[in-house]
Amino acid sequence: MEFIIITLIIIIFLLLLSSIIIISVQRKHLSTLKTLSKNVADMNIVQNMLEIMAAKLSAEDKIRTLNDVIINNYGVKYSTICMFDGYEYSVTASNIENTYKDRIKDIATENDFKVNISKNVSKYLTTAPGKTLLYRSAIERRIKSAMFSPIYCNGVYLGFWLLEDTVENAFDSIKKNELSKLKTNLGVFLDIVEFQKSIEQAQNIDKQTGFYNNLYLYSGTRKILKNNNNNAIAMICLKNIPDINDKYGRNIGNALLIKAANCIKNFVNKGVILIRYSGIRLLVIMPNTTAPAVQPTMERLLAKLNLESEYVGEDKITLESQFLLHTVKNQSDVDLEIEKMVDYIEGMNSTNTIKII
Repeated sequence: MEFIIITLIIIIFLLLLSSIIIISVQRKHLSTLKTLSKNVADMNIVQNMLEIMAAKLSAEDKIRTLNDVIINNYGVKYSTICMFDGYEYSVTASNIENTYKDRIKDIATENDFKVNISKNVSKYLTTAPGKTLLYRSAIERRIKSAMFSPIYCNGVYLGFWLLEDTVENAFDSIKKNELSKLKTNLGVFLDIVEFQKSIEQAQNIDKQTGFYNNLYLYSGTRKILKNNNNNAIAMICLKNIPDINDKYGRNIGNALLIKAANCIKNFVNKGVILIRYSGIRLLVIMPNTTAPAVQPTMERLLAKLNLESEYVGEDKITLESQFLLHTVKNQSDVDLEIEKMVDYIEGMNSTNTIKII
């Protein structure tokens, strides 16, 4: 009997030992698989970078597409790419809620991350169960893991890349050397895409006014108009600019044109599209609204334009403007609707007035 008990104890001990060994091996395999998975994710992201750079997408769409690739490959809750223009940050691509985007771009100024930017070193933050991180918006969004990576290319700071998750230790398996390679590739990617953006802006921006030109009207603007049921368009004709050019010289006319453009830019809200349609005709395109709804705003703008002036000797030269408002629906033919506005405004005789058609 005693022999049987000893034998059973030995068997149980061996079974426990075997179980411990099996579990240990399985954990090692799981850890290896996780590491391999992250390595595969890194390789997939780099491969996708090359494909995205070659794709026929706008510069901003390329960055947004890459951010989606990062989210899908890493399986993270949030990913944000913020660009820095030397003066301020802008959220170029992110899947965080719009409410927090203005706050997330400012975390680079916090003490938690300022040193990392200056040293070009990533920073991994995580916390204990039941707690959250403390940088801006982290508490509200219950962020428990964050990987902050400053992005440089050729020694120039371009911005930062931020991974976030609502679970602890979310990025433990991301190796430092792999992260370093990835953020280096990201720097090259953003540098190339920013160069593309400069070319796009050079093609789409009117140099004299800083407004978009007709090329953008029939490309980027069309897409925005199609996304809203109603859009208000204001056509502004600076009616007396040709007479000013003839009487006082083109320099005075150009000065008043630039003053008018700056007045409009400083007056309108973010999201409004400004286009120089022709020499003296400007378009103010306001998505997701109607002509009657924006009429009071346009009346205030007209009053401001009337205050712009230039002096030649004792002569005070002011602008005479015509405003035409029109609502364009998402199913409308934009070209046809703007042609109607051109035809109507050419027949207008009164100045410093607003009409709705």
